[in-house]
Amino acid sequence: MTTPRCEDPILHAGGPAGGTFYIVRRGERVAELAYTRAQGHTTITHTWIDDELRGSGCGRRLVAEIVQWARDGNLRLRSVCPFARAVLERMPEFADVR
Repeated sequence: MTTPRCEDPILHAGGPAGGTFYIVRRGERVAELAYTRAQGHTTITHTWIDDELRGSGCGRRLVAEIVQWARDGNLRLRSVCPFARAVLERMPEFADVR
């Protein structure tokens, strides 16, 4: 079985204490990246991808989206989520927000 490509729009719900970037497909949330904001830090706390979308690139797209959001807000990111941390460290183009 082929993994479907992840081309769905990424949505964002956020507030002063944190939020999520997420993907909805057929009315259901199928991927998300959660973050918190406290004491001047923005921390990625969790990523989750529905089993049928694992390997589709959704996780990397969510990390890229929060990176762009951080750039737009002149923010620095850190991650306690192992997946997001690995993506941030592996991608040299994300170094400016680490």
